[in-house]
Amino acid sequence: MADVVPLDDNAEASGFLVTPKPKTSVDDDQLDQRPATRWEKLKAQAGQHLLLILTIGGVVCGVIAGAIMQAVRSSVSDTAITLVGFPGELLLRMLKMLVLPLISASVITGITSLSQGPNSAQSTKRIIIRMLVYFLGTTLLAVVLGIVLTSVIQPGQFSTPATDSKPIEPKQPTSALDAILNVFRSLVPENLVASAANLDILGIITFSMVLGATIVYMGPSGDPLLRLFESLNEAVMKIVMMVMWFAPVGIMSLIAARLGGSNDFVGLFRDLAMFGVTVLLGLSVHLFVLLPAIYFAVLRRNPFKFYIQLLQPIATAFGTDSSAATLPVSMKCVRATGISGRIVQVVLPLGVTLNMNGTALYEAVAALFVAQLHDVQLDVGQTIVVALTSTLAAVGAAGIPEAGLITMTIVFTAVDLPLTDIALLFTIDWFLDRCRTVVNVLGDAVGAAIIDHYYRKENPEAVDAESDSVETYQAIPP
Repeated sequence: MADVVPLDDNAEASGFLVTPKPKTSVDDDQLDQRPATRWEKLKAQAGQHLLLILTIGGVVCGVIAGAIMQAVRSSVSDTAITLVGFPGELLLRMLKMLVLPLISASVITGITSLSQGPNSAQSTKRIIIRMLVYFLGTTLLAVVLGIVLTSVIQPGQFSTPATDSKPIEPKQPTSALDAILNVFRSLVPENLVASAANLDILGIITFSMVLGATIVYMGPSGDPLLRLFESLNEAVMKIVMMVMWFAPVGIMSLIAARLGGSNDFVGLFRDLAMFGVTVLLGLSVHLFVLLPAIYFAVLRRNPFKFYIQLLQPIATAFGTDSSAATLPVSMKCVRATGISGRIVQVVLPLGVTLNMNGTALYEAVAALFVAQLHDVQLDVGQTIVVALTSTLAAVGAAGIPEAGLITMTIVFTAVDLPLTDIALLFTIDWFLDRCRTVVNVLGDAVGAAIIDHYYRKENPEAVDAESDSVETYQAIPP
């Protein structure tokens, strides 16, 4: 009797005969597990950072095109410069279009998420109050720091002011009292639609916060409305990312048109370099002086040891340029420092939207820098408007790359600065955005540590129970 060949994964049946399948030299599984070549690794990394590469490419191409137009400026008409800048104009219109849905949806979903979680109502209330005080306090502190540094360094006046800049008619001087009263008037707009049309974002933020709190108060009957805004928030984020894919073309267009029509090409770049130095100095002071001082004053511990435990979120924030993308890593590592998981689950996700210290500082510096470029002196009232608008606009900034570009239009509009000058900032924004993302992420972590400190004092039993029941987190090696 003939031997029967056993049927296995490499065998195929034909009638009553069972014959083995011919084996290839390398199995498919082995092909999938083979080490990636250097070229494949390079392609994978390029795919992950494609938008960044395209954005930097757009900046470089815009600078080159602007330099060429500058070299033949006498033969380049104003009409040609307008046509070159037209794609950039479309980009700015897209960004302004997204301000209302982005701010309203993100603020509403952020407020409603505060009611979710295992905390009791009274404990949650304390957490919310302390969190909002910390978020608004540190953000306003960052804005004031940026305004002071910009006023002292004067980066926009480092070179001789360009004579080709379109003059901006200064507003009538506003007293500090009038400026403060106007801010409160803006918080309660007469017409919500008109406020949205005029980018009067303070009223939109107020209404969104009240609506979010009302949805929470409604309980289960407010769930359909909550799901609507959660879906809207997700949809708006996807639209923002689609617009960001057009951003390299728009940025190239804006930079080429701005530099090509400038009469002081070299001086403009000198001012931009000083702008970058001012922003980096402000971010450094906030990150290494102000936040550590607050941490030490409350916890009486070495803040830099805490920073060392967060090296992986720091690297992730700088590499991804996104607070939202860094959130999973931040939650893991912050939890590993011993902070309550309940605090981490509430503070860090909300901080991605509501706590943007670095972004607020950057927007305040940018507004004053552009005003200095056009030789416009902002009075005390307008400076207060810049400070408050930068603080509140940063509350609604999405935790995605270049989200500050959208909210920056709000700050510029509040004091009648030209939106086209935002394009100039993009020549170095790709790097500064990464630095301010690191500040945003570490600001959230410090806030979580401070709130956890008070939570443990008031809820020792809950902390002990959590220590016995939750998973023990291990720090991720940097």
